[in-house]
Amino acid sequence: MTYKDRYKDILYTQEDLKKRLGQSYCIENNIIKEVNIVVTGHFGNCVSLDMLCYGVCPIPLYNSTGNIGYILRALIDIFDKEQDDSVKIKELNGTPIRIVFDNKNVHGGKSVAIGHFMKDRFVFIEDLMKLKE
Repeated sequence: MTYKDRYKDILYTQEDLKKRLGQSYCIENNIIKEVNIVVTGHFGNCVSLDMLCYGVCPIPLYNSTGNIGYILRALIDIFDKEQDDSVKIKELNGTPIRIVFDNKNVHGGKSVAIGHFMKDRFVFIEDLMKLKE
């Protein structure tokens, strides 16, 4: 299975969200404030992706040492940031996104998926963190 094949398997539409989450979810519009790669020394120098939006951290620090490149590649594709030459991580900053929470109310809910702001394209954070070659 190629990267593109695996990547397509984790993309969902809003209708798919309803099937997977039932009626207990909500979607909030937001903007990516900052994306960083964090190396945590006291956890054996594990590498994590840190995404901050306004008022929420949709992607908490997962140990992504073995697949950080695949995760970044998927985010670039999901948010249509691909360019002919190259893409820097900081170019994700300022990107409008949709965040899916596992509760009908944003407050008290946990972010479980993120999506393109205008297109019907979402990825569950748990699936994104498991991306591998």
